[in-house]
This record gives sequence, structure tokens and C-alpha cells, in this order.
Amino acid sequence: MTALRKEEEGAAIGSGRLGFEPKAVIGAFPGAAALFDATGVIVAANPDAALLVNALQRDALPGFVDSVRLVGSEAKPRVERIDIVDGDDEKALDVTLLPVQGEHGPAVLALSRESTLERNFISALVASRQLFKDLVSCSADFAWETQSDGTLGFVSARGALGYSPRQLQGRAPRTMLRDPGYEGAFPFEWREPLEDIEIWLYDSAGDPACLLTSSVPIFDDEGVWQGARGVCRDVTEARKRDATLEHARNRERLLGEIVDSIRNQVEPGKMLRAAAASATTALGADHCWILRGGGGAGFSGITHSAMGEFPSRLPEVFARNVAAMAEQHRPIEIEIDGYHVLGAAARYRGKTNGAIGVARRTPVWDADARALIQGVADHLGIAIEQIESHEKLERLARVDELTGLLNRRAFFHDIERRMEVLRRRERGAALLYVDLDNFKQVNDALGHERGDEVLAALAHMLTRGSRIGDLIARMGGDEFAMWLEETDAAAAEAKVRSLLADSQDLKRFSGAAVPELGISVGIALTQPQSNESLKDLIARADGAMYQVKRATKGGYAFAPSPSDTNEGAS
Repeated sequence: MTALRKEEEGAAIGSGRLGFEPKAVIGAFPGAAALFDATGVIVAANPDAALLVNALQRDALPGFVDSVRLVGSEAKPRVERIDIVDGDDEKALDVTLLPVQGEHGPAVLALSRESTLERNFISALVASRQLFKDLVSCSADFAWETQSDGTLGFVSARGALGYSPRQLQGRAPRTMLRDPGYEGAFPFEWREPLEDIEIWLYDSAGDPACLLTSSVPIFDDEGVWQGARGVCRDVTEARKRDATLEHARNRERLLGEIVDSIRNQVEPGKMLRAAAASATTALGADHCWILRGGGGAGFSGITHSAMGEFPSRLPEVFARNVAAMAEQHRPIEIEIDGYHVLGAAARYRGKTNGAIGVARRTPVWDADARALIQGVADHLGIAIEQIESHEKLERLARVDELTGLLNRRAFFHDIERRMEVLRRRERGAALLYVDLDNFKQVNDALGHERGDEVLAALAHMLTRGSRIGDLIARMGGDEFAMWLEETDAAAAEAKVRSLLADSQDLKRFSGAAVPELGISVGIALTQPQSNESLKDLIARADGAMYQVKRATKGGYAFAPSPSDTNEGAS
């Protein structure tokens, strides 16, 4: 063999093709052998392959030709089992297809072995009832045969489902069905062949078991059904794993929907309400609530009900159990007023910041529900933290850091809305503009730290005794403002006199080097019939305050009404 020929064979073997002379093999092979090109066309064949060649010429083996082409393209050996009809005879061939290197490129060598006798023998074995029993008795599968009355007559030696063969013989498999109303194909009684039918029965311990069953019916010479025989394989564990995986996927889908309902809300205040609604649906609950806070009376709640009016006592009682949930690090189940409640604590960085609870009248929360609510609680911990951070930023944007009062922007925003409401209701209000007298000297003589103490004391004084609905703000520097809701002139004046009396306490901050501290107040009353703007209202109150400052200080003055101001301008 030349060096070039060796190189060609080496390349052929490296590509997955056998590097020998195919035609020499065909001539020496003791059976049917043929060589095909990569497209499935016969290139050469020995005399024993005449049956195969004739069948191919009649296009009787289209599937076989496809296999030849596949081996030619993929260069991977393949074994095909084919049946060829020769007159009244049917012959079976086992054909091995080998990828080889032909004279003109890739080719496929087909080496055949007749297996007709072998197959007939196997069929005879299967057809023999006694031989069938002998063979399956040593099988690891559960083999059986039922009688004409539907009871088991033969059971393989190993038994099945925890039963011995003796315990199963004479028993009707239908009495073991997990679903007594099952009306599908039942292999132990069926009149037609069945393959891989899943049947759920109860095992000897009373637990559900799944059998993958194949069977054939038994008929006598007159066609009367005599029973059935078949084999079963216990696939219970595999089906349990499948069910567990499916449950996990379903939980992930439901959890994803709940999380998406939170993320899709632009306004933080709506996030938890959307989560409560989604959780109610996903868990099949009647009611759901989400609590925020660290526990006890510190909780605030978001509730959702799928069943009409919400039972208000549920969150109250549930809140008392949050500590237990947080301690156990797992969902808890309790009964409250006839409701079966499932709940889990929400955490952020190991600290409990809320909880979620669901309730329904029907009992028993399954493992899927417990896993799902825990997953929801884990995401809620993050959502609650985000909401609280957002609210904190909003508060900082509205509140003066030193005094804790509203800042100028937030005060104006809230008053503007209130003016619109009062105008529609034809009610009045009063705006007080308050300025510290001699405050600059405190900063200059005693320092800004002392000045901050004065501002904090004045803020406390203004807040003390204020009504619900009144607004108080630091406008900047040493200027403050008060909005007195639904207040007339007499009530406003009484409030100012009280403030002036309280302001005597500020004198303790003065010291020997500073004139006595006090306040000057300007009062502007709104008029429901007036369309006065907020800007003009503030200007009137501010002007009245400076009128006092220019006069005696330590007093108050009413601003002219909007109509008086307009008349003076004209």
C-alpha cells in the first residue's frame, strides 16, 4: 500500500469513515452485502443481496433508503431491521450500515443478516401462555394475567405494590383504583391491546401508586374474551418528581404574577394594594391583608377582600402573631373567627418590617400555598422598604429639617388646595404670618447654635395647642406661618393673643447682650366670595406683619380685605 493510500485511509478514519476496500468486503461477506453511494444509489452488490436489490428497485423500502442517506451524510453506523416480502414468504433482515470511503467519495456499506427464524421463534415464545409465565416470572416488572371474571389469576413472583402474589391472586384490580369512578381504558379488563397506560392504584399501605401498564386481551377460539395479560412498571416516584416540579413551576408563575403586579405600579402607595389583590387570587383566598411596621400597635394595614366586606378583626388578631412568624422563619396557620388564616412575616436585611396574611372559610392550606406565601413575603420585605424609603424622601422634601414643620413649598402646595375647597364650601380661613423680633442679634451675639434653639422653641410653641387641620410651616429664616382652617376674625385674634402670651417664654434666650425676643404677627382673612390668589393672600399677611414690625413690634395687625386693597389701588 502506497504512502498516499495510507494517508487517504487515515483521513477517512479521522472523518468517521472506515478505510478499507468495500468491494473486497462485499465479495467475501457470507451473506447479503451491498455498497451504496451517499445518495442511496446501489454501486455494487453480491449475489446474496438480490432480494434486497429487487426490493429497492421496486421502491418497496423508502425508509431504508433514507437511513442509507443519513449514514452517508453523518458518517455514523446504523442498524436497520427490515421486512421483505418474497412471493408468499416474508423475510426479516438485520442490516448494518457502515460509512466507508468509496472510489468516488463517501459511501455506505450494507451488511445483512437474515433474522426470520429468530423472530418467528420469539413470536412463538410470546404466544405460548406457559412460556410467557415462565419468562415473566423472572422479570423485575410486575407481570400479571386476569381471568374472565376480571380477577387476577397469575402474578409474577415478586408481587407488586407491597402485596405478595398470593395476596393479589383472586383480587379484582378495579377494587384497588384510587379513583373508583374511573371510566378510561383499564388494561386488566380491556378488549384491545394497550401500551403504556398510566393507572393509579392504592398500594398495600394505602398510598397512591402509579403503574405504567401494557396489555393484550386473551380470546378463545370462538372469539370470547377470557381475560388479559400484561406487564406493569411502578413509576410512582417519577410521577411524584414530575408533580413536584410542576408545582414548583406553578408557584414560580404565580409568584411572578404577584411580583409583576407590584413592579407595574408607578405610585408606591398602590404597590401593596396590588400585591394583596394578586395574592388573594393566586392563593384562592377570601381575604388578604398586608401589614407594615415592626409589630404590635406599630402596624399599618393594606387590605383586600374577594368576598364582600372585610372582617376588620382579622388583621388585629393576626398582628399579635407576627412575632411568632418572625421567630419561626416560616408561615404559620391559625384560626380566627371561623377563618383559616395563613401568614408569613416580611423581612428586609434580617429585620421584620411587615407581614402578609390570607384567610378563607375552607380548611387546609397545602404545601404549595405555604411555599407561595413565603415567597410573596420575601418580596414584600423589599417592596415595603422601598415604599418607606420613598415616603421618607417625600417627607424630607416637605419638612424643614431643623423644626420638623412643613417647609415653604409644601405649605403653599397644601394651602392652595385648601383654598379651593373652602371657596366651594363658602367657608373662611386665616393666614398668620409670624416673625421673630430681635432674632438677628441672637445669632450675632450668642451664635447660630443658640439661634437654632430659639427657632425650635418657637416651632414648639406654634404647634402646641394647634387644632387638627391647622397647618404650620417655617417659611425661611425666622419667619413662620400658620393656616387656621374655617376661622373668622374673632377666633384668629384670640389665637394670636394666646401666641403673644406664650412668646414671653422666648425672653429666656435673650441674655444681657440681646434685646428681648418676641414675635410680630400679621393676619390675613380669606373671603369665600373672593377669587384672591394664594400669592396675594400671602402678600397681605406679610404686609400686615411688617406693619407691626415698623411700629412697636411684639403685637399683631389685620391685613386689609381683598376688596379694601383693590379700592386703595384704584
